[in-house]
Amino acid sequence: MDRFYSTADMLTQYTQKGWEKKRTPRGYSLCPPNDVATGLIHVWGNPETLYFMDSDITFHTDLMERYYFTERGFQITFVEDMTVTYYQDKAQTNYAKFGLFCYVSHRSRPWYKRFHAGTTQKGATIGIMESFLTSAGLTLPDEVWERAAMAINRRDIALPALTQICHDIKYATITDELFPLYFHAKAIEAVSLLLQHAFSQRIPNAASLSLRSINAAKEAIAFLSQSYVNPPVIEVLARSVGIDKKTLQKAVQHLTGQTINEYIRSLRMEKALSLLMEGTMRIVDIAATVGYHSKMNFYRAFHSTFGCTPKEMLKI
Repeated sequence: MDRFYSTADMLTQYTQKGWEKKRTPRGYSLCPPNDVATGLIHVWGNPETLYFMDSDITFHTDLMERYYFTERGFQITFVEDMTVTYYQDKAQTNYAKFGLFCYVSHRSRPWYKRFHAGTTQKGATIGIMESFLTSAGLTLPDEVWERAAMAINRRDIALPALTQICHDIKYATITDELFPLYFHAKAIEAVSLLLQHAFSQRIPNAASLSLRSINAAKEAIAFLSQSYVNPPVIEVLARSVGIDKKTLQKAVQHLTGQTINEYIRSLRMEKALSLLMEGTMRIVDIAATVGYHSKMNFYRAFHSTFGCTPKEMLKI
């Protein structure tokens, strides 16, 4: 399984694994090894800060990819044809359709993407990282990132103007010398549209949470990140941070998009995956290390999170 910490890291690792990289007037193209896939990925701009990636790839083998982006950013993808399974938290979403998909990376948190042999990835993505916005003199407060993520992530977005922006960038007839300026302007326009949409949406339960409750939930989340192997029961955790159980559950869900139990499980599964890929421990010992005393419960949680058993993961 490949692990990526940014889009730039992903593309670098692709070239290290034998993908052929060629310069183009606006960036470069990547062609996969024949045993992996057929097709091309075109990349324009800077994968570290602002990029446009146009993909038309058919995979010949199963691939699992792990993403843990360390920088905040926006991803806007117009899908023409895609069959890919995303794994994050408890949910699995299979995309095999036409449309617009948007995601706000507002905190470091792993997610997984699996391609099955014989399936296709065809579409265009605009990646707009926080460093690009900062360099353009646009600083977004933390609460703006959180609001945007809650309004956009895991929701269908109907914004034809964003689809048009993807189309405009892909088929722009402007000269190559002026393309960077054009691309930068379109990226800022896209972020503006996304934020306008986010702040026009009603966020359930957010209005009833006080600043004290939010801060208490952040304290609880920080505590759980260190004690997920043997976490306290929710009532005890709530008392330790000074709020009641119901408010804590609502505030944690507001901040993470997960219930407290789902958040604990995601921490356990991330650690389990890391230990599994190191290859120095037996699966039964990994299960116990991350807090599962039942091998069956561990296998069930692992399969629900990643779509395969630990042994199957090692073969991907």
